[in-house]
Amino acid sequence: MSEYKFTFSKVLSGDTLEGRVHLGMGVSVDSRVSLAGIKSYSSRLDRSVVDEEERQRRKEMGIKSKKRLKQLLLDGSNQLEGLHIQIFSDDRGSPASVIGDIKYIYARDLYNNQPGQRPWVGWKGISQQLLEEELVERSVL
Repeated sequence: MSEYKFTFSKVLSGDTLEGRVHLGMGVSVDSRVSLAGIKSYSSRLDRSVVDEEERQRRKEMGIKSKKRLKQLLLDGSNQLEGLHIQIFSDDRGSPASVIGDIKYIYARDLYNNQPGQRPWVGWKGISQQLLEEELVERSVL
């Protein structure tokens, strides 16, 4: 498992995005990232679902999860530390497609900071946040 700085460029669905993984020493690679441990509904109508109400509900959940993912990525990008990606595996051996989780700062303690020390920051995985908000389902790697 490796961790690198990450810059996102596009959200494809509630559990997939594109961006640049910064490997260090000036080396970066553009990659498609499937978020580990979660599965999002499609933001398009799924014709395989027979029940019309269930089909519409799934579409709305897909749209909500995609919108929330984008919001989390934008908020994390605006933090001083930026976004980080934890890569669990590359999908089919290609560096252009990986399975991982994006981490962002969700809390910062500025009040208990001691002189000469950096303030405490709390990192959180975006997959975990989307699960807690019940916008995606848990899946197995």
